[in-house]
Amino acid sequence: MLGPLLLALVTKDPYVEINRLVEARDVSGLASWTSQELTKQGVFGFLKTGGAYGVGRSAWHALRLDEVSGGKHLVVVSTNLTCEDMGAQVFELKNGVLSSRIPESDDNGVRIKRWDFDVRFDLPTKKAIIRAVTSFHSDHDGPFLVRLSPQYEVSKVTDASGHSVPFAEAGGVVSLPRPQQHEFVYTLDYEGVVDQPRYAGAVTKDEAVLTQDYWYPMVARQPAPFRVTVHAPKEWIVVAQGDKVGENDAGAEKAVTFQMDLPVSYLSLCAGAYREVSKTVNGRRYHVWSRTMPEPDMQTQLDMLPAVIEFYDRNLAPYPFKSFGDVITPLYGGGALEAYSFATYGSGWLPANEGHEPSHTWFGGMLDNTYLGSLWDESFADWCDGLYHRRSPIGVTAETETAQMPSPEPSAEYDHGACFNTGAESGPVASSLGYGKGAAVLLQMEQEFPQTLEWAREWLKRRPSARASDWADFEAVCGPSTQWFFDQWIKRTGWPHFSIQNVRYSQGAVRGEVDFDGAPYRLTVDVFVRDKDGEHTRKVVLNPKSLARSQFEIEVPRKPTLVSFDPWERLLIRHDGEREELSQFLAKSERYVAPGYDEWARSWRDLAPSNALKTLPAKLDGLTIIGGVKVSPLIAKALRSEGLEVSGDKLTYRGTTVDLSHGAAACLVDLPDGGRCAVLLGKTRVTPEIGHARLGLWDEYGRMLRARTSPVTSGPLAFRI
Repeated sequence: MLGPLLLALVTKDPYVEINRLVEARDVSGLASWTSQELTKQGVFGFLKTGGAYGVGRSAWHALRLDEVSGGKHLVVVSTNLTCEDMGAQVFELKNGVLSSRIPESDDNGVRIKRWDFDVRFDLPTKKAIIRAVTSFHSDHDGPFLVRLSPQYEVSKVTDASGHSVPFAEAGGVVSLPRPQQHEFVYTLDYEGVVDQPRYAGAVTKDEAVLTQDYWYPMVARQPAPFRVTVHAPKEWIVVAQGDKVGENDAGAEKAVTFQMDLPVSYLSLCAGAYREVSKTVNGRRYHVWSRTMPEPDMQTQLDMLPAVIEFYDRNLAPYPFKSFGDVITPLYGGGALEAYSFATYGSGWLPANEGHEPSHTWFGGMLDNTYLGSLWDESFADWCDGLYHRRSPIGVTAETETAQMPSPEPSAEYDHGACFNTGAESGPVASSLGYGKGAAVLLQMEQEFPQTLEWAREWLKRRPSARASDWADFEAVCGPSTQWFFDQWIKRTGWPHFSIQNVRYSQGAVRGEVDFDGAPYRLTVDVFVRDKDGEHTRKVVLNPKSLARSQFEIEVPRKPTLVSFDPWERLLIRHDGEREELSQFLAKSERYVAPGYDEWARSWRDLAPSNALKTLPAKLDGLTIIGGVKVSPLIAKALRSEGLEVSGDKLTYRGTTVDLSHGAAACLVDLPDGGRCAVLLGKTRVTPEIGHARLGLWDEYGRMLRARTSPVTSGPLAFRI
């Protein structure tokens, strides 16, 4: 067998050997063809780890690309791409060795100012045929690179005068010459077979989904506005970003035009033989489109959309489009993807009271993210989704705040990267930090700084017009007083490991010590205190000087019987405490559905246990009961003891009444003879969102109206005194 160096001498073509090693994912073998500096950086680690969302699960290939105008000799390491993940990796080959890497974030002094697209489909061959009139601004000399998904092959490039422009392409990376003028326009004509359903784009006889696909030329993924005209069968519906500005029919085809004036980094469009439901609320049009979703479910989803958009419109910044909609398609994989004026969802998720994707209009759209530096906008989207559920205007915020509080759990991956600078090229750790730790950090920021939401609004006002944003921009808005917080939570790996010890009551205060195992943290936490006269919660700063060990003192009016730190489990730590939660009870109880209440049972199908009993046992302890007060006299009495009054189909709790024919209630009840059972009542279109509540009321869409939530009362952070 020939060794790498000998094989290179025989072939006299390093591209052949580099490609062989790349296809074999032989990272150690590639070191023979890589400079010492790049080897030290571990630039081929992605062959083993892949990207944040699965890029790399298909085969990698190393392709030769010689820059136009006698430029550099490049190697493009390419694979099937999905958006918001790592892209093709580009290296310069010099003297037979990969001498340097050209990161995708390097714009080489070029910025795309806008696109004008014409998009057509050849349905039998599953092709997308695209013309992209692209306006550039340049500050440098020499050739530059633009990128597409690798299935697209450029057939020609012309300048503003219609003259041909030389180009070279490999693996979706296109080398173009740079003219002398700073402002110039190139028209790129390209096409490709788009056939990656449930991963990236897909074209079928019934639908074309250019979502999660780089169907547009990019430079460093920087944002730009655009206009797109889509040609589709006359009976199809076209959905693209921005506002619809035109539609013309021509025989069996129609051309639909959208104007997207908000500069964005990620472009989506869908077209298909969709069914549509729509309505206007407060002057804004809402839509749901799908080929496969049952129409009643489409209508339910439509009914829930306006409240989400209006919540963000009021609390963040004015919504910038005339409409918003959801596309539900089995071609889409990976959950859902934002498109700022609409969102695309895979099958089986909706209907749901979903706030994550809509929030990306603000964080991801108005403030763009390339995902090359970090997944900060996923942190904000998860935080916004939690904010919407905690503070939805249809509920009593003082009650929903704790019931719908996220309880973040740390991951071992948090030790391997920091939120601040872990982008998609870092692999799965990037998504773990983006969706997990980053959202938990913002939840904690609310504790430390009550003005967090105001800062988010201010950031949106200051959004840059020609570049993407990142954590550093948000830190600049928040100001110097927050530097310690960003250093501690955003720029540092890990999470808090601490214990609270020697908790006691002395001289009008609860006293104790907090010890950190590893890096110390300054923490503002909720503290729940119960004494003989009642209960209350306050905020306490633990370890204000960030010491490895510190003492605390909490003044209280009288000796407490219980002190619980982080009682609502909002802090990013291991949650080992216990509290009374309806959801935990349902997970381990048996179920009884009273005769005549099968419709109610269907409303609770995603929550109620499946091991059903055919008859009601004499002892109700540990049982989940779906049915009305007539099921058992004990049930009626127990419900009244919890403050729930039932009269016919109406249930009232603290002045709030729901009709159980299109609303719901549930609670844990203490039985007169000891023990506890759960009672689920009512019928909803969407499974009720229980969260951490032990008692709740919901509207017909499963949205929480009222709740009672128990604090953590045992475990390492709860103390009986």
